[in-house]
Amino acid sequence: MQRSLITVLLAALSCSTFAQSQAWQWARRGGSQASGMQAYGPSEDLDDIVTDRQGNVYVVAHHFNRNIDVAGYQFPTTGDDRISMICISSFKCDGSLRWMKMMYGCDGLGRSIKVDTLGGVYVTGYANNIGNHGTCTLEDATQVDTALGQWPYPINRSWFLLKLDTAGAYKWIRFPQPDTATIHSNNSGVFDMDVDPDGTIYMLGSVSNGAYAGGAFIVNHAGGWGAYQNQELYMFKYNSSGTFQSGYHFPFHFVGHINPDARITRDSKRHRSIIYGLNGEYPGDSLWINNQFVPSIFVAAFDDTGSMQWLRIQDSAGQGGLFGSCSNRATLDKDGNIYIAAWCDNGFSFNGTVIPNAGYNGAAVIKMDTAGHNIWVQHSDNTGTVNAAQVAVCGDTVGVFGMYATQMMAWGTDTLTREMNCGYRAYFTRLNAGTGAVIAVDSLWAPCGFNIFPGNGGGMAGGNTGVIASDPFGNFYMGGQFDYELATGPDTVYNIGGDFNWYVCKFGSTNCSQPVVTSVAQKVTTTDIGLKVFPNPSDGYFTFSGNAALGHLSVCDITGRCVYSEMIGTSKAGVDLGMLAGGVYVYTIQSSSGAVIRGKLVLR
Repeated sequence: MQRSLITVLLAALSCSTFAQSQAWQWARRGGSQASGMQAYGPSEDLDDIVTDRQGNVYVVAHHFNRNIDVAGYQFPTTGDDRISMICISSFKCDGSLRWMKMMYGCDGLGRSIKVDTLGGVYVTGYANNIGNHGTCTLEDATQVDTALGQWPYPINRSWFLLKLDTAGAYKWIRFPQPDTATIHSNNSGVFDMDVDPDGTIYMLGSVSNGAYAGGAFIVNHAGGWGAYQNQELYMFKYNSSGTFQSGYHFPFHFVGHINPDARITRDSKRHRSIIYGLNGEYPGDSLWINNQFVPSIFVAAFDDTGSMQWLRIQDSAGQGGLFGSCSNRATLDKDGNIYIAAWCDNGFSFNGTVIPNAGYNGAAVIKMDTAGHNIWVQHSDNTGTVNAAQVAVCGDTVGVFGMYATQMMAWGTDTLTREMNCGYRAYFTRLNAGTGAVIAVDSLWAPCGFNIFPGNGGGMAGGNTGVIASDPFGNFYMGGQFDYELATGPDTVYNIGGDFNWYVCKFGSTNCSQPVVTSVAQKVTTTDIGLKVFPNPSDGYFTFSGNAALGHLSVCDITGRCVYSEMIGTSKAGVDLGMLAGGVYVYTIQSSSGAVIRGKLVLR
């Protein structure tokens, strides 16, 4: 028998509740003793970061192949120590290393890492085999090898899509480019990737003509950009099993040196993609989207056929004629509001709002609604270089990760100061998600004369895709590169050699189990064996509570397609399904006694 109870539950645990008591918790480093000047690739750096619903952290980074150490684990040098290796690793919420994988033998650079709600971890990037190293291999911490394929020289395929599970076990790898790639199609490349809750993968890239995904998708367009003026912007769609589903073209026209730079954020509830980017990497680059000229940064919404829904762009240049530049991908909250980080001068205007940064090269964060209208803008005040690399959202709090190279930087009334000419520092600012008001500003520490950067120096062009993420428990995780010493308070880590090592750190609390709650429940559904599900209906956040430990939870839509899966293991747990489209879903959950309970969830 089921019954409904009308109740009011106060949101005692929220990100904003602990905003003032949060602090740096830990830092971990990875990398080698080689330098970018001695090797084939760019300096060691973190490329992307993501979390799952259990609070585990996943990062993809690149470093060289000389005396590798990741969070205290030494990985043996294998082959040419100048090649760039991809490191995929996972940490627990408390900072302990869960597992790590090295992708070596193919001169790799990671691009994006994402998770679904069904236990999948997805990585995309490049494996170029510049030095003709042959077999690309995935090796774990116990030195168990998985051969991923041969990379003959000259290069044929460089763009890969890899799937692991959340325990780090290898599942499959795909190479979208043609097996008989030409020098033209080989110049195709992935910009970014995002994944729907059910594991549907969306890869955004610059693509030239050819037969892709084993011939399943034929690209044939006239003109384009790139070294051979034959590339345009496409989306490649795969399912969670690695089967190609479809591809489609975006209405971008670019004239310039390399290509426009773009990042994708999926709005799966609205069946669309939010693309945030920059018109190019060099002065004189020009971009048109859907025949509209884009002078600098842009945010656009596209449906799942590539048709544009709306476009928002810069209105004017800042002082001195300098245009704004963007950083990494946009971020969405549970309601679909859009947050972007930017780097611009005083007087820069975007989408009708002027950003009055008192200085130059300042940081800005813009919140937009689902239709692309500005809700609020917040910015730094400074007399030197400050940028905002990326934002993440946790309940009522927006976390901003960036860097500054100035004596004084202020966000609201909170100020950071330091000596002149002391190098770059990474900072972390918290804002109120509803109003944009500044909560507090903190920074990572390094000795004077040394540097701590968000990934890729906090820039976007040609670099990484993400540098900050949040978990369900009110914590933020961020990373990048540093050249000597990095201190968070509890932890200090050091560069073990070369010009840079990469790092990941946590800001928040020791809470790694109690999800934050920001909504008010209105209805409770119970069962005879003590399971309560509330609120139901919900805008996305459901609480499952029983009289004993709950087991495996799965959520499926009305067609029987499962879209969420989680092992709970406690008597009470919060589940955020806000990324799913509104509708009716069926949950199946197992009790500690083995009983299977099924019920209905209504997502508004």
